Amino acid sequence: MPDLTTRLRADATPTAPAQVLRPWTPADAAALVALGGDESLRRWTSFAVDDESSAARRLPAQRQGRLIATERAC
Repeated sequence: MPDLTTRLRADATPTAPAQVLRPWTPADAAALVALGGDESLRRWTSFAVDDESSAARRLPAQRQGRLIATERAC
């Protein structure tokens, strides 16, 4: 099984803080719900998370999508 723990890092700039992008984890469910209400995010993604239960269902599906994309790239 491929390692899907890749993290993307961006150093701080004069106008933005440093950032780390990583896959969502179950501990992020509440944050995912909070982002689910963002109108812009809903417009540009298939983001359908309204509560922590739906977030919990989304995370394994998202991981499976990354696995499929990784396998196709190999």
